[in-house]
Amino acid sequence: MNRKHIVLVLVLILGVTLALGCTESSEDSDVAVESETLQTGEAQVMKEETTTSAEITSTSTASKYQDTEWINSCDDNLDVINSDLDNLGNASLNSDIHNIWTYGTALRIATQIAIDDSKLYSVSPSLQPIKEKYELTLNELYQAGYYAAEGAYNYNNGKLEQASEDFELSTSYLNLATSHFQEINNDINNYNSK
Repeated sequence: MNRKHIVLVLVLILGVTLALGCTESSEDSDVAVESETLQTGEAQVMKEETTTSAEITSTSTASKYQDTEWINSCDDNLDVINSDLDNLGNASLNSDIHNIWTYGTALRIATQIAIDDSKLYSVSPSLQPIKEKYELTLNELYQAGYYAAEGAYNYNNGKLEQASEDFELSTSYLNLATSHFQEINNDINNYNSK
């Protein structure tokens, strides 16, 4: 496995990472999900409708379900995850193996915290499928961070073929997460239109 192949894989990771890094929350709790599609080898960012937390309303009493609290927790956790994805993307762009390991590990930690936080909340039945898909997506991001860090570790130890496989797995998990973030955004828009 040559170094050009490793750099190509790092650039692919960057493209998907930048797409996922477009998920952000602003001061008024906007949830903006932008995602990436790959067409003829070029990454294009598709802007999805933005949804505010205030638009997502609980369908049951506040004492029984924690919809708003769960959404606020998601917003907070996605801020951290977004930062880690941005940093991982920059490290990939610069072929900075040390920081790929650092931010791959940080992404793993942030997603595990987000998964644990999400499981603390009981949401309404109509929001439950969105919550489950969100947790699945976090698991995919966890795996992406894991394989990015493993790839960097293996690269530093001269295991270039294994590093390439790890980076490809990281990219695959990032692609899955991107797809699921698109679905989540569509689900939230459908939920809000009820």
